[in-house]
Amino acid sequence: MSEPQRPAWWRPPSPAARNAAPGSGARNTAGRDFRAGIVAENIYGDVRYEVRQDASPAEKFAVAKNYIAGGRMRSAEELIREAVANGFVSADDPSSLANEVAYYWTLTVLGDRSFDLLDKEQFDQIRQARDLARRGPGDQWNDAHRVLTELIDCLETQEERGTLAPERLDAFFAEFQRLNPVHREEIRRHLDMILSGVFQDRLAAHDAETVRTERIGDDREGRVWKFFEPVPAEPLRVPVHWPALELAQWTMAIWGAVMAVAGLVLAAVLVASVSWRTAVVSGVLLLVFGTLTAYVAPGLLPIRYAPTPTRDPRGSRRRSQSPERRRFADHVHGSVQRQYAKRAPSSPLQRPLWTAATRRTRTTLANEIIEVYGDKGIAPTRIDWLIAWHAEEDERAWAAGKVRDPKRLLRIAGLAAGVIGVVAAWYLAMPQMQWAHPVIANIAMGWLLVGVVLLAVGRADVHLVRHYTHRAWRTAYEKRFVREGQAYRRRLMLLSNRPADDEMARWLDFDKIYLKTLAMNQYGLSSRDVIAHAFLTEAAPNCRRARVSNGPSRFSAYAVWVFLLTGSGVRQVRVHLDFPTGIVKDQQRMAFRYDSLASARTTEYGIRFDDGRRERLLPGAQGNGHRREVRAPDKSALVFFQVFRLSLVDGKYIEITVENLEEWLLRRAGEMRNGTPAEMPDTSDLTGALSILEAVAADGGEWIMRARARRRRNAAPGSDALWPPVPPPRPRPEPPGDPLAGPYPARHSPPSDDGRRPDGANGEHGVR
Repeated sequence: MSEPQRPAWWRPPSPAARNAAPGSGARNTAGRDFRAGIVAENIYGDVRYEVRQDASPAEKFAVAKNYIAGGRMRSAEELIREAVANGFVSADDPSSLANEVAYYWTLTVLGDRSFDLLDKEQFDQIRQARDLARRGPGDQWNDAHRVLTELIDCLETQEERGTLAPERLDAFFAEFQRLNPVHREEIRRHLDMILSGVFQDRLAAHDAETVRTERIGDDREGRVWKFFEPVPAEPLRVPVHWPALELAQWTMAIWGAVMAVAGLVLAAVLVASVSWRTAVVSGVLLLVFGTLTAYVAPGLLPIRYAPTPTRDPRGSRRRSQSPERRRFADHVHGSVQRQYAKRAPSSPLQRPLWTAATRRTRTTLANEIIEVYGDKGIAPTRIDWLIAWHAEEDERAWAAGKVRDPKRLLRIAGLAAGVIGVVAAWYLAMPQMQWAHPVIANIAMGWLLVGVVLLAVGRADVHLVRHYTHRAWRTAYEKRFVREGQAYRRRLMLLSNRPADDEMARWLDFDKIYLKTLAMNQYGLSSRDVIAHAFLTEAAPNCRRARVSNGPSRFSAYAVWVFLLTGSGVRQVRVHLDFPTGIVKDQQRMAFRYDSLASARTTEYGIRFDDGRRERLLPGAQGNGHRREVRAPDKSALVFFQVFRLSLVDGKYIEITVENLEEWLLRRAGEMRNGTPAEMPDTSDLTGALSILEAVAADGGEWIMRARARRRRNAAPGSDALWPPVPPPRPRPEPPGDPLAGPYPARHSPPSDDGRRPDGANGEHGVR
């Protein structure tokens, strides 16, 4: 595999950071308000998941398909149900569109759910979808929907008879293999919790190598990190102000010059009246060393003399007390320090020299960025790339010996010599002035000092220096702006293949399939041994996070919990998943019998809005071990975070925290500006997993029998059967190639009439 392309300023993490464990034990000790150690979330301005209040049924269905690609099955299910209720398609419409809606509706109802825990409402939706496709034409959508209905019928038959005839299983997989590759992948990804037993055995025989390939395919390592990078802000010109003085400054400068000249003339007359030789020597010393001081001082005091906005940011904070500007300034200073620290020489002798040589550059760069970008409404993370580029430029200059300024010591020596010479001249002249006339000498001294102060306060010296250096400064900053523009275009090109949100979801789904197989191998289990399984994921400490607008948060590292439910008990594996590379490490395993499970509790903390009042959401009144009733999402409640706790009889427990507050607040702040309502966070990844674990805690070893009994009651109300006899599949030509090559297509081979957008998330986000 070729080395993934990375920006020139990227540096690999230190060995200590690379090998750091994500945490010890099974308890998450993050705080109850926000997750500690997670950097601010990057939000991309994409329209893939945006649903307007006045959206048409067709628009809702299009967004629902985007939700499915992104793994948000509950949100997709709700949108499709709304579209059908609003008359998008009907059972009397024998069209290909009705087939497509029926397929995706059934897929969303079954997706990320356990078949044994489906309730009456979900079976009703499956029936409605079946009615939509009953009169539809024979096309790829009808075939895909037929496979879903056949799958459920096979599961029912397997449960009733304890086995499934090999001929029927072969027929099902033959039909499955004839599906469009995209539909095969959709079924494999989203119905993983339903495809169990013999189905998993058959799939595992075909797709083991495919899963290993697909989960790191499409240049995953070289692209995933780009998802967490902000869209770089376009560089702005640093203003080089033309020297100008206000009226008050002109007044102070003129009066200061008059008083300083008058004081010098009066002092010269007094000294000359006593000794011409002393007057000449003092005058020469004052002229020579004063000129030397004026020549070297501007180069050593850039904050005063540079014609750019390099004022101290503390002054900016005093001028503007807005929290946004303070946060911007703090972020910029921290980013500058980090980028330059990453590029410091590793040698203990060279590092202090680098720090000293770049001190002025770091200060100037931070102040310039704060003044130029601080009030533009630009997210500070979007400037990180520019800071990193400047640090990279200084690193190259350091390697070439250009950062080490050999004349700086000469300038410092010249300034010191100039000050000493001026003091010596005044030391020679002062006794002669006091000898000639003490009162007039004090008056001359006072005029001179007051004149110098007025000149300094009126910035007359700054005006003169900027007047003579303005053209050189302007040329230098124009050249820098051109180079920044070139770096900006290179940065955009580097991030041009940023993965879309559906690609991130696809990689994560393959990771889950891989981790399930890994856990089964660790425990020596086959697919027939696993009755059900569940996944829970949470952000690993110190990970990066990003999402598209209205989309789920994606993390650069996950803590993944895999639960395998067998006939004798539960096997649990916890791993740390480095998402860019797909590397799994720090495995922790635990196995326990069903009678060792004391309780499973899900606690939601948040606010419920009722008749204009706010009430805190507290843990439910149900006792430990009672299964939570499946209910429709409550859009009047804002859940800050959910804490899932699985307790064992020996006192041990597993606690997982899933937070929603930060995500919802960020959506509300960023998306309400556009007049669109901020959606509540999607919990597709929790619904199925928590339902299974809560059912196990409530029913113990008999959970599967009770769950299946409930499902039978929900599936077949009265005497009506859920599934009519499935007509035999129409004969089709075999697709080219090996029919058992696996259900996964090449990434960019969607069906011709799929309608999904191939473009990815465009957005806003820093520097790796």
